[in-house]
This record gives sequence, structure tokens and C-alpha cells, in this order.
Amino acid sequence: MPLGGEPPRFAEPPTGASPWTVPWRREAHELILDGKRYAPTTLEVFESLRRGGGDLATAEERRETAPAAQLGSAIGAGGERTKEAAFFGVRGGGKRFVFIVDISGSMSGAKLDRLKQELTDSVRDLDDDAEFSIVFFAGTAHVIDQGWMHAKRDRDRAIALIAQQGCNGGTDPTDAFNFAFKSLSPVPDCIFFMTDGMIPPWIPDHVRALNAARIPTVVHTIVTGTAAEEPAIRPHMERIATENQGSYTFVPQ
Repeated sequence: MPLGGEPPRFAEPPTGASPWTVPWRREAHELILDGKRYAPTTLEVFESLRRGGGDLATAEERRETAPAAQLGSAIGAGGERTKEAAFFGVRGGGKRFVFIVDISGSMSGAKLDRLKQELTDSVRDLDDDAEFSIVFFAGTAHVIDQGWMHAKRDRDRAIALIAQQGCNGGTDPTDAFNFAFKSLSPVPDCIFFMTDGMIPPWIPDHVRALNAARIPTVVHTIVTGTAAEEPAIRPHMERIATENQGSYTFVPQ
């Protein structure tokens, strides 16, 4: 039985002469299969469970809320807002956050100092039960951990490593987005993508292909630099935000 995947995977029945049978019965709207109970669901509920869903903020935690246009899929089934994170003043909702940030050579000096401070503030302000990942890119991706970090447990270690980060290389986030969508499980609820330079023209299509779930990850894009540089950088970054339910923000440097 083919299961799909890359490389392809297959399920094989038990060996032996006896028939391969699995007892089942139906009770109301539920299926009892081999002693396990299955209930009907929707694609929306399935995606919520796949992402770890159901972690809604308390009334106190909702005192500061993100603008509705930037929340994307961060509204729970009961109409309550999920938890939030902020980066360079941009707010996003969810429980699992990825920061994809540019450490190419052009980020040296004041830009890198600003990035480190903003990233440190973002990690410090996460709810204790939030999960996060930091992906530095400069042609290739550099991550602090290969999986999700937990704010309460890993916050201090992440902040210490942010302070040590240098910069060098080009401005290609391909590997960074591959990591966010292919290596992290569950997938992120929200991605903050920040750069100061021209990204390759195929990146918007690449991100859209990766982010093809029924309920997609929200991708907010942030450009930092001078007003003279921004018009050339903006089109691809704005397109990524628009096609992935996020917002585009320019931060003058």
C-alpha cells in the first residue's frame, strides 16, 4: 500500500497464510477500528490539531492585541485570540513563532546591533509556553536548535547566542524557509522574515509552494535600510506578505 512521501513509503501487511483482518464497528458518528475510536472532523480542526491548537490566551493576556489584519489564522474556534509575539513592532498571533533574519555582510554595524536588540526583546517577551525558532541566513541557514525551542526553558540560552552572532555572506533565504517548513514539526503559526537587501526573485514562489496547507502559516515581512534602498527591495517582500496573509513593514535605519 503506497503511503506517499519523499522518498516514497509503503505499508505492507503481516506475512503469513492467515487473512489480514481488522475488526471494526460504527457507533453513532464514530468509527471503532481495531479497538481505537475515531471521530469525524474538518480540515480546519485537523490543521489546528496539527499545529498543536487550542492554546488560547487568558483575558489578562489579551490586554494587548494585534491588529486584526495581521492576525491571519490566529483566531481560535471560540473567537478568542491566541498568544502573540512581536518583532520590529510587528505583531503576529499563534503559539509557534519563527524568526528568519538576515545576517549577510551588509548587516554589519548598526543594523546588526539593532537586529540583535529587536530579536532579544522578542524572545524575552514571549509567553512562557510559547515555542520559537531562530533561523539566521546568509546564503545558508544557521539555527540555534534543530527543533522547537520552549520560551520558559530556552529563552536565556537563545538570548546569549543572539548576542554572539556575527554577519557575513549573501542574501538568500531559501534554506531558511526550507528549514521552517520542512524540518520543524508542527509547522509554524507565524513567521517574521527580515532582510536589508535584495532577495532572489524565485523566493516568493518558493515560499508560496512551501506554505500550501489548508490553513497557511502567516508570514510577516520586514525590510530595514534607507528610504532610497527600500523601493528596490519592497516588491518581492511585499508579495510574500500579501500571498501569505501577512503584513509588509519598512523600518528606516
